[in-house]
Amino acid sequence: KKIHSSVIHASVIEANKQIMKKLRLPLGTKVFQLVRVRFIDQEPFLLETSFIEHHRFEGIEKFNFEKESLYKILEDVYGVN
Repeated sequence: KKIHSSVIHASVIEANKQIMKKLRLPLGTKVFQLVRVRFIDQEPFLLETSFIEHHRFEGIEKFNFEKESLYKILEDVYGVN
């Protein structure tokens, strides 16, 4: 079975109250929002939204998350493991 992703939306936004609360961020914090549909053998099975604190991961919005793994980028580029 082949798994792949399609990016619906990817941008840096200001976190709303719900995001700030869940991520314990101060008011006005910018986050990278990534919305993807995940597919197994061309069939959609998951709608995924990620919010990532932008100042800790500056430049993350420049990656192509249809071709690159978010978790691989976090590990290889930003040292998260």
